[in-house]
Amino acid sequence: AQSSDAAAQVDNLPEPLSARFVDSFAYKTVRDRLPVILAKVADSVCRRKSEFNSTDMDRVKSVIIGGVSRLRNELQTDKPLLPLSDSASDTTAWNDYLAELTETLGRAPSWFKEPWLYVECYMYRRLLELVNLADLTVGIDLFAPEKRQSLLGSAALAAAAAEAALAAEAEAEAANGAPQLRRLLRLCLSANLADLSLSALAEAHQLAADDANSSGLIILLDHTDQFVDCLRQRGPAVAVVHIVLDNVGPELVSDLCLAECLLRGGHAAKVRLHTKAAPWFVSDATELDLAATLDWLASGSAGQSSVQLAESLPVSPLSSGSDPFWTTWLAFADMETSPLGAKLYKKLSQADCVVLKGDLNYRKAVSDLAWPPTAPLAKAVGRFRPAPLLLVRTLKSNVVAGLAPGQAEAADAQHSDWMVAGKCGVLQFLPAENA
Repeated sequence: AQSSDAAAQVDNLPEPLSARFVDSFAYKTVRDRLPVILAKVADSVCRRKSEFNSTDMDRVKSVIIGGVSRLRNELQTDKPLLPLSDSASDTTAWNDYLAELTETLGRAPSWFKEPWLYVECYMYRRLLELVNLADLTVGIDLFAPEKRQSLLGSAALAAAAAEAALAAEAEAEAANGAPQLRRLLRLCLSANLADLSLSALAEAHQLAADDANSSGLIILLDHTDQFVDCLRQRGPAVAVVHIVLDNVGPELVSDLCLAECLLRGGHAAKVRLHTKAAPWFVSDATELDLAATLDWLASGSAGQSSVQLAESLPVSPLSSGSDPFWTTWLAFADMETSPLGAKLYKKLSQADCVVLKGDLNYRKAVSDLAWPPTAPLAKAVGRFRPAPLLLVRTLKSNVVAGLAPGQAEAADAQHSDWMVAGKCGVLQFLPAENA
């Protein structure tokens, strides 16, 4: 297997984002943010003593808390990346890739020298390894307290989004331009700020309660019209939309409302939600998170509209599921040809549109390479063309493609940190490859 750097050189592609560039956002993330995340994990788990019996607590202390401390030290001192030692279904694939990368590089891969996407995914897989090795009698999500806090702070967003979804009745047949769908896409965009791995929860909740325009979010690209036209051309009686989820809390609530709007509004006949198979990147949504969110909506904590939404969703043509590919290190361009992703690619190819939510999905869609902002999106996604794509993303890392000439310069003049601070967003549509 080629390293991402080697592959980029062969294919004449931009280099991968990496912490080896000391002036980069990737370097600051690996140096500063990832160690903080690990420290918070250890502290949070230590505070959850009431959840475990004495035997489990001993395992939590020795395996998980101790392991997180060692992992943090490895990261901060740029130690070589170690093979996994658990027996999960994906362990061999991770270890095989690490061995092949070591052979290609002629040295041991390390935290500050390899592509940022791989290193960051590797860190979260190491955390899953610790949970697997602990072998507790009860399941544990290392990020559960933060997720719960995020959900409890979602009431204002949930009320606004649920009202918009319930008001979308048959709007696809009207000549009013699908106002509720447009509103929900903007709510989804502003709610994407609620990324717990960025530690901006309070600000994210405040902004997510309003749409993107009123929150001050700069929408660099708004291809809502193309998305609506794509579904109309397919026909609402048969159109199938897949939504690849990102964060829990306000964003997952807004995504559920988007799904209901697509169905209730007559824009789609079926919606499929894609969750993560395991806790990932702190706040990424799993099936358990989805169930907890529906229960919370049904409780009335966000008002009567959210109760109606929770009652409607389980009986609607809405389904969900996870696939192990979403928690690998692989970019989406590798999905179709990888044994880890071929089946998933085939499923996505049956959709009439795939909606990719959030920053990590965007990074993986464009292979986390240092594209010029004006690089065509079709070039940046490479071989990942299973269906028309809609990328809904607030920028929180320094990669973007498909901007018009001058847009990046204008954004930079307004906010020097426009690519990483969640101040700009895109609703970016890419038609089918043969369209």
